[in-house]
Amino acid sequence: MEQQKCLEFLEQSRPGPNYVRNYCLFLLLLDAGLRLGELCGLRTGDLCVAMVPVESLKIRAEIAKRARPRSVPLSKRLQDAIAGYKNDKRQLFTNPANFAFPSSASNSLPVSERSVQRFIDTVTLRVVGRSLSPHNLRHTFATNLLQVTNIRVVQELLGHANVSSTQIYTHTTPADLQKAIDSASTPRVQS
Repeated sequence: MEQQKCLEFLEQSRPGPNYVRNYCLFLLLLDAGLRLGELCGLRTGDLCVAMVPVESLKIRAEIAKRARPRSVPLSKRLQDAIAGYKNDKRQLFTNPANFAFPSSASNSLPVSERSVQRFIDTVTLRVVGRSLSPHNLRHTFATNLLQVTNIRVVQELLGHANVSSTQIYTHTTPADLQKAIDSASTPRVQS
C-alpha cells in the first residue's frame, strides 16, 4: 500500500521541523479526501473549535468547488494528527481566522497549492518511486471508501454534484466479481 509507506516515511522524519504539519497535510488529503484548494484555504477554526479538534470537518462554501459546502467526518488518526499540529503550532491556533497552513513567506497568506504539490511529489517519488499528486490521494480516499460503502455516500463526502463524477473512482477487481457471484448464488430465505 503506497500511501501507508508514505505515512511511515513521514513518521520516520519525526522530530523534523515540519513533521507535524506535513503529516497533517498528507492525512487531510488521504483521510478526508480534500481537494488541493480546499486544503490550502482551511482556517484554524475549521480544524479546531475552542482549541479542540473537530470530529467532522465542515468544508465552507468559499473554499469548496462550485461553492458546494459539505461535512466530512474525520478518522481517529486524522483527529490525532490535527491535535498534534495544534499543540505544535499553539500560537497559530489562538485565532480561528488564521490560515491553518500559512505560507512560509507570510502568516497572512495560505500555503500555495504549488508548495503542497511539491511536498507530495517529493515524498511519493522518494518512497514509492513515482510522483503522485494531491488528487491521487483524493482518488485513493474515494477508492478506499467504495470498498466499504455505496457510491452515494462517496459522492457526498467528495462534494460531487453528480454521481457520474464519482463513478470515475469505481474499479472492479477479480475479488469484487467473485464476491458478487458468491453473494448472488447463495440461497436466500424467503420470509
